[in-house]
Amino acid sequence: MSTLSNFQAAGVNIFDKGIGKEVTDGSRHPYNIPGIYTVNNRNNSWATAWGSNDEWTTYYAYQNRYEDQLRTPWMALGQYHNNTLGMSNTDLRKNRKLIYASQSILGGEGLHYTYPQTTSYSPIMFLTMFVRNFHPTVAKTVTFYNHYSYYWSSGYDGSALLVVSPNGSYAGTNSCSYSNLWQRTGGSSNTTNSGSITIQPNRTVMVILVSTMYYWQQYSEYWFFEIAKFYSLEATFSDPWIQPDLKMTQAALTMNDMVNGDPTNNTAHRIWNRTAELYGDR
Repeated sequence: MSTLSNFQAAGVNIFDKGIGKEVTDGSRHPYNIPGIYTVNNRNNSWATAWGSNDEWTTYYAYQNRYEDQLRTPWMALGQYHNNTLGMSNTDLRKNRKLIYASQSILGGEGLHYTYPQTTSYSPIMFLTMFVRNFHPTVAKTVTFYNHYSYYWSSGYDGSALLVVSPNGSYAGTNSCSYSNLWQRTGGSSNTTNSGSITIQPNRTVMVILVSTMYYWQQYSEYWFFEIAKFYSLEATFSDPWIQPDLKMTQAALTMNDMVNGDPTNNTAHRIWNRTAELYGDR
């Protein structure tokens, strides 16, 4: 029997040496907890810039409508939804960046500098985790805890925690549902929130912290408080059947969906389908 087969028989799945190994049998807590971090600078950009509108409709960072939720999974992966040049001003320093939790915290904080254009549309942060319930028969309720900064100026700002849920396995998913675990308007240099969702057996959800950076000016330069975290991960992953989905994380990091050109369609299921193409269905 190969080394890979030995690990699989033990409930540990090594699929990619670059990101880690999974625990699929509920035997222990995660070896590592990865996330994907992206910043879209909106109007605070050198060239291509947008404030609140694309060719379809306005975008509210606090996920006010279904139209916002449809676009957020793609924005979190640095692609936007419609592949237009004018919406592509993701920050090159922080575009689909793979990060790992340190102890019980995923994410961090700092100051973000942009080309000074406007304070009305501050950069938007997207911090994403793919979380799977590996139990074969029992649904599990999971709580997520967030620490973040958020801004309110134009009415399209604020923050939210969005969960994208599939309607099947990787290959079998052809539609997704969207749930806001919490939403915030207004602004604060730092605050916390939490929310819970039930994950069905053998299913993976995409959990996205969406928040606008808090504006802070020094002299004539534009700086923003940048805080985006999942904390208390020891509570989020207290049940060892709940684990990071490393296959979906890897697939999302390398995803290049050049045909998602209609922002009015529910197309996030392609992330699950791509995972099946790369790593097999489950």
